[in-house]
Amino acid sequence: MEPILRRPIGRDTAPLVELYARARRSCYEGHLPEAELVEWSEGLRAEGLDHDRPDRLWTCAEVGGVPAGFALVSFDGGLLQLQVDPPHRGAGVGPAEHDHRRMELDLG
Repeated sequence: MEPILRRPIGRDTAPLVELYARARRSCYEGHLPEAELVEWSEGLRAEGLDHDRPDRLWTCAEVGGVPAGFALVSFDGGLLQLQVDPPHRGAGVGPAEHDHRRMELDLG
């Protein structure tokens, strides 16, 4: 299923925080102490994601009605962050997010 790409809205915050926590855990589990992963996840849940900042562009990729990933890009086109929920990796979510933002910024 092709991802639907859109800007995140308020109701996306909690699902995107959990997605980010799962994605980070899948990358760092076994490489960082468990306590550090838990502390980072708890901090993220407390702070949330600031997707309303005027100096950055966010893309939320939705598959089947739920967030499957997100990208954060600076206005000069720099990729600041790209996260894909582990079950959606390898399905084209990440490249779709990245390409969408670059085209929106006219960076090719």
